[in-house]
Amino acid sequence: MGFIGAGVMFQRGDSVRGVTTASTIWLVAGIGLLVDYELWLTAILTTLTILLLLELAAVSNMVSQHRWRPPARPCSRAGENAGRGSNEER
Repeated sequence: MGFIGAGVMFQRGDSVRGVTTASTIWLVAGIGLLVDYELWLTAILTTLTILLLLELAAVSNMVSQHRWRPPARPCSRAGENAGRGSNEER
């Protein structure tokens, strides 16, 4: 399993790709062992936990890449209040 996991990881410059895939391969092998030992409930709960964590990782990446922008301020028409000051002064 170690060679398969290492085979899916790639290094390009400063970043490493495929770490999640490699760890998922190890987890699936572990779930296979749980099923082999007939630990059905543990295998099911582990599978559901892994699926939940993998889905949350995608949501986390989406949220962290989202950049919040303040709402745009409405523009006044050119010359509407030019030279008059604010509405509070009237």
